[in-house]
Order: sequence, then C-alpha cells, then structure tokens
Amino acid sequence: RIIKEHLSYKAYLEAYEAFNEWFKQVKNKPVEPEALPETAQFPEKVAHQHRTSQFKAELERQVLINIITSCFSLVIK
Repeated sequence: RIIKEHLSYKAYLEAYEAFNEWFKQVKNKPVEPEALPETAQFPEKVAHQHRTSQFKAELERQVLINIITSCFSLVIK
C-alpha cells in the first residue's frame, strides 16, 4: 500500500510539473527584437540577425504548441 501511495504522489507531482511547464510555454509570448539602427556595425547586425532567427523559431514553436493544444482539447470534448 505504501508503494502505491508513493507512486501515486510521484505521478501527481510529475503531471503537475508538466502542466506548469506547458502553461508557462503557452502563456509566454516571444518578444520581437527591437529595430536595428542604420548606423549599426557588423557585429551588431549579426547579433540582430541571430535574435531575429531565434524569435522566428520561438513563434513557430508557439504555433505548434497552439495546434497541439487545440487538437488535445478537441479529443477531450
């Protein structure tokens, strides 16, 4: 009986942590990088390009999370 309770608590805590991680990902929208000034040097342009590509990847990930979430909610109904 004690082992069953332990496993139940463990499953509950894992589900709780997974839900919190999912909720954090769904609610935190990626922030678009600021516009680059025309007088920016080459390293600043490269850094901005990197930030922009990371932003686009985050947007794509956010879209996939939204799709999965909407499909999951359809399955539950």
